Amino acid sequence: MEQDAAAAWESFRAHRHEVLNGLQMVKAYLQMGRGEDAHAWVNRLAAWLHSLSLWQARLEAEDHEVLWAVARCPRVTAVELWPKRKLARPLAAALADAWRWLDEQAAAHNTACVWVRGEAVVSGADGIEQVRLHLEASGGPSFPLADAPTHANPRVALHWVSSIKAHPGGKRHVCR
Repeated sequence: MEQDAAAAWESFRAHRHEVLNGLQMVKAYLQMGRGEDAHAWVNRLAAWLHSLSLWQARLEAEDHEVLWAVARCPRVTAVELWPKRKLARPLAAALADAWRWLDEQAAAHNTACVWVRGEAVVSGADGIEQVRLHLEASGGPSFPLADAPTHANPRVALHWVSSIKAHPGGKRHVCR
């Protein structure tokens, strides 16, 4: 239990750090008279925090480690989450792993933000939960999805149906 508390403490610290970084960016842009850039940062920060609310609504209280894991991924934002019910623990863990991987790739390739829309695929008779992950990116170069995790749990299948492509000028766009 003490280890869980320490992990939660560190996750909260990292999350708070990311929020404060975003607010510092807004403040700096405002001081430089770059209101449009400040507005973009406010929108990005609000979308990320809303993404965490979507996650929290689909997790059970005992899955708090999943919420803290995604709260440490500031470059990955859920536009829409799937399904419209609580997530089973194996699926929640698989999605958290995917979030961490996307955040690491975005950081390594200087991609400002990855937007994720998930689409639940109805489980077959075998009971495997499947999710298609549709991705959009803004800012930075592209990165390959060939090494994207599919997850080790045989009851979960993640399908990466989009590719990350950067848009000149860092504008958000749909990846096809």
